[in-house]
Amino acid sequence: MIQYCEQDVILLEDVFHVLSPYIDHNTNHAVQMGGKKYDCPECGSKKVSLCHTDTTPMGYIKRHMKCHDCKKQYHISNKSYLSFLSK
Repeated sequence: MIQYCEQDVILLEDVFHVLSPYIDHNTNHAVQMGGKKYDCPECGSKKVSLCHTDTTPMGYIKRHMKCHDCKKQYHISNKSYLSFLSK
């Protein structure tokens, strides 16, 4: 049973690393480290780009961003995106 559990933990860790770029987190590490809201919330990298833009039924614009370092995908407000463009 111990051998099975050890192998299971290793396998689940690999699955987590594959799914991690698509998981929303509650903490924006970029802001905690003194960065901007448009920086990557996972690793704090400034190497990010726009993936696509969505408009909600209420008319709000959401910008989907992607980090080039950790491959995390996340969304920001249109106001944060305009700040990103003016940097």
